[in-house]
Amino acid sequence: MMDPTVAELVERWDALHKEGRFSALNVRDYWRIKVPEIYSPSPNCNCLRILFDEEQAQKMLFDPLERFMCAGDPTQVYQMVKQLDNPPSLCGRVFKNGDPTYGCRDCGMDPTCVLCADCFKNSAHSKHRYKISTSSGGGYCDCGDREAWKTDVFCDIHVKGQMVQQSKNPLEKIPPDMVERIHLIFDCILAYAKELLTYEEGFSIPKDLEIRESDREPTNLSSLYDIKDTYVTMLYNDETHTYDQVIGTLEKAISCSQKDAVAFATSIDREGRCIVKCSNFQNCSQTKSTMEKQTSRGGVKPLKVQVMETYIIAHQIFASRLLVWLHNILESAQTFRLIFSDIINKDGGTIVESIIWTDTKMWKTARVQWHRLFISGMLMDQESKKMFARTFTKHYSKMMKDFILDDHDHSVSVASLGVQLFTMPTIAHMLVAEEDVLARLLNTFLSECDKKLKDNKLALEHRSSNTSSFRRIQYILYDLKYLLGVKPEVWTDDLRKGFLHGYSLLLRLLSMMQSMDPMVRQVGTHMEYEPEWESAFNLHIKLASVIPLVTEWAASDRIVLLKAYRMLMKSLGELGNEASRRRYVRELLDYSVSCIEYDVSSAPVSIHLPLSRLVAALTLHLDKYDLNYNSPEFLVKGKPSPEELMEPVLRTQVMIAQVHAGMWRRNGFSLINQIYFYHNVRCRQEMLDRDVMLLQIAATLIDSNEFLVHILNRFNLMNWAREDYEVNYYKSSDEDNMRQTVVLVEEYLQLVMTLVAERYTPGIGQVEEEDRIKKEIIQLLCIEPMPHSLLNKALPEGPNHETGMEKVIDEVADFKKSSGNAKGFFELKPEYYSHYNLFFYHYTREEQSKSEVGQRLRKKGAGEEECCPPPVPPPFTVPFTMIVNILQCDVFLHIIKTVLKRMSEPKTQSVSESQLQKVLHLIGYALHEEERYHHNNDPYFHFTRRAQKINLLSLLGRLVGHRRTTTHKDLLAWTIKKYHAVLNLSSDSAKPSQASEAVLASTSSSDMASASAEKKKRADIAAQRKARIMAKMASMQQNFIKTNETFFKETPSTDQPADVPEPMVMELTDQLPENMIAIGPRQTLMPPQEVTYTCILCHQEDRLCRSDGTRGRPMVLGALIQRSTVLSRNRSHHLDQPETHDTLILPGDLHWGAHTSSCGHAMHANCWQKYFDDVVTKERRRPYRYRPSMSFDVEKSEFLCPLCEALCNTALPLLPGVTWASFGLQDQPPPPTLSLPDWLRGLHTILKYKTVMVNGARPSEEGGHSDDAQMDTSPQPAGMVAGHGTVGGMAAATSVGAGGSAASIPMGGLPGRGRGSTNTGITTFMKAVPGDGGQRVRPPRWSRIAFYKKHKKSGEGKDEEEDSASSNEGEGMWTPPSLPEVASELAAATSSDSAEAFTALFHGPAATSIPDFPSQTLEMMSNFSHSVYMHGLHVNPNLFSRRIPLMVWNSTAYTIHTLEETQRNSNRALLTSLSSRQRDCLAALVKFAAYAPLCVKRKQTIEGVAVRLLSLLLEGGDSTPCVLEWDVFSILVTLTLSLPSIFPSIQGIATGSQQDLHILQVCFLAHIVQLLLTYEDPGTGVDMEVDEGSDKTSEAGDGPWLVSMMAHCRSLASIPQIKVQPQQLLDYVKRNCLSYLRCCGLFFHFLTEVPAPEELQSSVWVPESEFYCLLRYLGLSVNQLRPTFSDPPLLELVNRWCSHDRVGPLVCATDRRDCVRHWTHINQLVSLPHDYSELINTVSQFPCPASSGDDSRTPTMCLVCGKMLCSQSYCCQTEFPEGSRQMVGACTYHAHFCGAGTGIFIRVRECKILLLSGQIKGCFVNPPYLDGYGETDQGLKRGNPLHLDATQYSKLHAMWLSHSIPDTIAHTMESNSSVVATEWQHL
Repeated sequence: MMDPTVAELVERWDALHKEGRFSALNVRDYWRIKVPEIYSPSPNCNCLRILFDEEQAQKMLFDPLERFMCAGDPTQVYQMVKQLDNPPSLCGRVFKNGDPTYGCRDCGMDPTCVLCADCFKNSAHSKHRYKISTSSGGGYCDCGDREAWKTDVFCDIHVKGQMVQQSKNPLEKIPPDMVERIHLIFDCILAYAKELLTYEEGFSIPKDLEIRESDREPTNLSSLYDIKDTYVTMLYNDETHTYDQVIGTLEKAISCSQKDAVAFATSIDREGRCIVKCSNFQNCSQTKSTMEKQTSRGGVKPLKVQVMETYIIAHQIFASRLLVWLHNILESAQTFRLIFSDIINKDGGTIVESIIWTDTKMWKTARVQWHRLFISGMLMDQESKKMFARTFTKHYSKMMKDFILDDHDHSVSVASLGVQLFTMPTIAHMLVAEEDVLARLLNTFLSECDKKLKDNKLALEHRSSNTSSFRRIQYILYDLKYLLGVKPEVWTDDLRKGFLHGYSLLLRLLSMMQSMDPMVRQVGTHMEYEPEWESAFNLHIKLASVIPLVTEWAASDRIVLLKAYRMLMKSLGELGNEASRRRYVRELLDYSVSCIEYDVSSAPVSIHLPLSRLVAALTLHLDKYDLNYNSPEFLVKGKPSPEELMEPVLRTQVMIAQVHAGMWRRNGFSLINQIYFYHNVRCRQEMLDRDVMLLQIAATLIDSNEFLVHILNRFNLMNWAREDYEVNYYKSSDEDNMRQTVVLVEEYLQLVMTLVAERYTPGIGQVEEEDRIKKEIIQLLCIEPMPHSLLNKALPEGPNHETGMEKVIDEVADFKKSSGNAKGFFELKPEYYSHYNLFFYHYTREEQSKSEVGQRLRKKGAGEEECCPPPVPPPFTVPFTMIVNILQCDVFLHIIKTVLKRMSEPKTQSVSESQLQKVLHLIGYALHEEERYHHNNDPYFHFTRRAQKINLLSLLGRLVGHRRTTTHKDLLAWTIKKYHAVLNLSSDSAKPSQASEAVLASTSSSDMASASAEKKKRADIAAQRKARIMAKMASMQQNFIKTNETFFKETPSTDQPADVPEPMVMELTDQLPENMIAIGPRQTLMPPQEVTYTCILCHQEDRLCRSDGTRGRPMVLGALIQRSTVLSRNRSHHLDQPETHDTLILPGDLHWGAHTSSCGHAMHANCWQKYFDDVVTKERRRPYRYRPSMSFDVEKSEFLCPLCEALCNTALPLLPGVTWASFGLQDQPPPPTLSLPDWLRGLHTILKYKTVMVNGARPSEEGGHSDDAQMDTSPQPAGMVAGHGTVGGMAAATSVGAGGSAASIPMGGLPGRGRGSTNTGITTFMKAVPGDGGQRVRPPRWSRIAFYKKHKKSGEGKDEEEDSASSNEGEGMWTPPSLPEVASELAAATSSDSAEAFTALFHGPAATSIPDFPSQTLEMMSNFSHSVYMHGLHVNPNLFSRRIPLMVWNSTAYTIHTLEETQRNSNRALLTSLSSRQRDCLAALVKFAAYAPLCVKRKQTIEGVAVRLLSLLLEGGDSTPCVLEWDVFSILVTLTLSLPSIFPSIQGIATGSQQDLHILQVCFLAHIVQLLLTYEDPGTGVDMEVDEGSDKTSEAGDGPWLVSMMAHCRSLASIPQIKVQPQQLLDYVKRNCLSYLRCCGLFFHFLTEVPAPEELQSSVWVPESEFYCLLRYLGLSVNQLRPTFSDPPLLELVNRWCSHDRVGPLVCATDRRDCVRHWTHINQLVSLPHDYSELINTVSQFPCPASSGDDSRTPTMCLVCGKMLCSQSYCCQTEFPEGSRQMVGACTYHAHFCGAGTGIFIRVRECKILLLSGQIKGCFVNPPYLDGYGETDQGLKRGNPLHLDATQYSKLHAMWLSHSIPDTIAHTMESNSSVVATEWQHL
């Protein structure tokens, strides 16, 4: 229903409209009243949670507009308008920041042409070579734009719009009245938004919107007038101040919490502004002045803060909402867009002009909304787009100058819309021709450059205040590139005029850059300050993409090229000065050459010569129009001669040569860096390559002899070229000068070789662009095989950022992948190795050396000559043919003769091997050239004929066999051979060549003979010397033996010491029994092995202490303990209160645990302690600001292993095995056997007479120490009341009265002491709570019977020792009766044999024989166990906690669980392929766990643990966890290791005895019960492979028994029955209990050290076979389950377990996670889509949880649980721990709960894997998504299609499953230590 007020308003507007009196003023007057009422913030409101009544706003503000506009029901009108629309052929979807975009490398006109995800998926481009990237926001989808795509313009969605025949204009079908109404409303909205959203302080709001004085009247709008007195303080965003500065300022200015300040800062950054205070004018002004004062210190511009009336804010908020509403309307139908365009076009674009002019006065959100409106309303229509482009160009200069002064990013500036306009060729060409856009852009750029001129040259200072403004102005060069992206096919006069005008300004810019940043060689002293060089190179890199486009445009039209070349010559002429025209004459041979006077070693030289290089670029295109450099059309005043043209470039080449010669070493790193980038692939196209082109052009214009003399002169080598140089010009005292000369000659020869050999440039050589790319690839692959990314990175990019590699790579290279490596490499095809050029001009020195070594090795392996001769170059094009004349000119031959002659003279020092190598290469090129000319029957080139003048063959012959040519003898032989081959081409040369061949052959054969003779002589001398040394050693050995004759008699053998029986392991293996049994009466005991370890710190060996009294020094392993949730089967469960959590057993769903790992490297305890102390001391000295970058945290006791740098946080003691005493007792009679029922009866007796300590220790204890031998069990003192009814072992008791002494209370009495009634009900145990003047009793929960104090932080209150020694330590602890008392009770109930056997289990010699450990070992044991407690629970230290031994045993169980799952995940048998670190860690951990009771401060702790666990297992009770909540294996471990020490005065140890077998049987039965209770009908069962040899009959017996057992268990638990086949159930049980048996096998294998059967180490894992093997190994019944578990006491246990109140509800719970149902399930990382684009599309709309619907900037997925998070963003930071004022990012916070501090995430938009550990450590690792070449693409820099690699993902999973993430982080951080530390806690 429409509101009556609104209906009345619309009726009034309709009436006015019909009368022709309706205008925007009517609407604005209504808004004047209603907008402040709805959108004004109330005084003193919570500014973070300002909520407006949007429903009221829709009803009162937007509904009237829509109803008036539609003249009826808006819904029906909108539907009608949409139906009239033609289907859209353009997409135009506007991208938000982070949206995925797709470009097509095959079809896109340029890289800015992109598709949205929907269009891409429905287009042909998805099958092409596409590129994926993420948008920075602001652009739109180009689907349907014919100027954006070469082919496949439309996707399947938008092709419909193209197929439908275009109907009439939709506006013609709309009633004219409605069109007029829409016009009025749109006009009103645009004017309103334009006025309000550009409001700034100092401007007044439009008069018609002001709150008037008349509004004060009560009858009118007094409430509206009250709003006028309320103000807000508005804080605006800028890019100058950091988040932290803003947060700190807000905390002080408005007294808010840090959390609120972060929320304010986030909102300001997102929206561009935020209200921080709403109050009266005085308070708001005070807040403003405080904030400005806080942020203006240090001369920094303060934050922008304004005080504004709330009603103005209301209008601005509404104006912003109106723009969003209008944008949605325009997107809904073409009709509305046409009306909008009509409005904009009618007023001549004044609205557009206004927005462009005032863009920088708006805040971020307002800007973005206007830009989106322009895109949706204007850029979708061609005519509107042209009009917008004209207006945009007209105001470009003002817009860019405003942008320079602004501090907002380019993406939120209106200038960013340039890319949408200038990349359309039709619009770009129109703007060039009609709007002179090139001149506008360049004039704007030059106006900034003029401010930085110094001597008419650009002088860019890195640290000046104008640096940021100059950086911002360079965005103009991007726009310039967009405009020139497509050259025109048809030229008009206006287009020529517009282009040449812009070109002339570009020449002015290049003139400013010509010779900028000149350098002068430093002599004497080093350069004091490094000059700034980076800014010039940054400018060059941006211009380097523009200049080739300018060249293309100019070369596409003869008239333009002529004028452009003339203008260029004129600019060069104007730059020339008199100094460059001074000449002097140089003479060489018979040539006198007038050379330009200049000394590079003393005068300034620059690397920046863009004007000269532009000459090279344009000259290449002259031949196309039959023009050349000397054409009469180019005769202009001041045109430089060829010598002057090449001079600047030549100076640069000479300077680089001198740098290589070490002449500029005092000029610092600035020069080295510039030369590096000069050759680097990013810059060399417009630097090095153009310089070589220009010198080649000059070589065609100048006589070859003169050209070489010019270069010789500039290299200052004229004297070197004289024959008498060695005699007259070399001063022996100046060795440095000679070294420099030698290098300069090498560089000179290299330059000449580059000029004659480098022809792979289209226009210079007869090659195409693809040939150039092929040549680059060949040269790169000759260095080494390369992956795709590295190869692509090493190739130069074209204007569209494409290298063209994919077109040719398959022709020249093969793609190969090595086994086990996802990453592939390209390897050059063998036939292309002949194209290898050792002196390729793009090689660095390192690449040249590496490639030469590689090629020599390849040739050696193939049996070829070990040399790299020059390849055959392609022929020159006609204009460059004259260059080959260099290879036969007189000066060239003279240089060759000089080098070869001096090489053959022994004492000359001005030559080098490198000179010879280069000369031989040059001769090779000359011979190749002559061969080509001969085949073409061209008589022009005759190198061999001219070479006879210098007797070249004779010179080469003299070098054969010369000692100075050894390195290059193969190359010399190849040159001579090639020379003869070319000579033989002409018949008249045949005889001389044969003669010379004979000379060569005789010379080489005599040389070989002399070389072999010399080699034989050396070998003989070496053999004689060796014989003498051996004889002398033998003599010395005999003398030593004689001297120490007695010693050698006493020693049996020097090779085999008697005390180290090495072959023992082999002997044992040979003698192993067929059936190895680890536990029980049939245990296979092996002789204990003595283990020797070498300390990695002191490198000394030591043996572990043994029973014979010999003991070595205590040794430890570095270990890492971490709390874990990796194995959790229920992610909703967390360890919320570790300080008070009961650690008696691990939970059945394993939602937490403590994992222990070790690298396995042993150290002496003393050595380790010293090393650790040193590490702590060193780190504490380190300044605090550097600590976050450390790979370990000493505050958490972390350190790195000294050998392998594995992360550790404790030291695990190495202890001897537990079975050494048992092995020594093998000869004695075996102990009496005890049946399982009798053993259970004995345990029930213990529980029956257990006592509980209520208020302290046993009566006999004093000072916290117990004396178990004198335990007092006498009748209770006065004041103590004993409960006499025992129920299942749990009893009722009361505490001592006030002032009563501490005592233990009997739970039902012992024999002879007044035993009470023994009914079987459960009586509640009452715990006394001291009160004021009396007692209060309450029944405690089961988990609180062991009472835990909340630990104090170290340093608070009392110290730990006082705290733990308090009288409450023993409170609530159960203690057992003594062994004799239990035995006597058992004897009375059964027999004396059973009592004796029961006693032997606890008091036998094997169980109580414990090594006497030294005090240091005990101390290390105590430290380790405390570390497990502290790190495993993340609690503060407490050495006296009763949970310490429990944590050790739980950690052992959890670690074994992890290892078993890791092995099973890899489909490996139990002990197959265990690494040495896994074996060493688990062996040490299990042995330590066995000895753990020795290092407990009070033995009663162990007794209490054992009693409590027995009570849980045998008695149960409704307050205890039920059987489905147990981890049965952890119960097995804890009970096995604690039960031997259950009795007072007896300290026992587990040895794999019969008792351990009974424990295993009971726990195995409990696990089977778990499986039967949670069985679910799978429909079609997955059976295990059945061993054909197994006994089918026995299985048939097991199956029915299991079926009946399951029915019985389910009946007791009130669970619905399931009908199941016996065999199916049997297979289910066998399959699911295998995991438990594997864990037991690991535990007892490392506990008893009984060797495992071969099946457990098999390379092929057969689960069925392993199941039976484990049963045998563990001493269980292999044939049938039923006899094993058929005893009545066991069935009674089953009844008790299944009757628990919680069993039924858990199994039947609706939330299936509450109960474990898949007991063998291995946790996997979340399933990721195969195609990466699917993943990035799914998160493209992921909203930030802390923001109101805004998209997350860095969406990150947890790979453990799949939750999406907003990472590395202030908006989602959380204070953690609470109250600490420390803010952590979403990933860190999530990892604390999901992974106990360790996390593995994928940052989706960057395609990176993030690993986190703790709060200060993390790293990025390779993602599992790979491209077609097996490579990752972190950051989507290459953009290739990515797909999930299962192998890589499985490696990540294995790392997570094996708890290796902290170690991986430590290794990565250690190897990649960066200067700037990453704040991992904020991720």
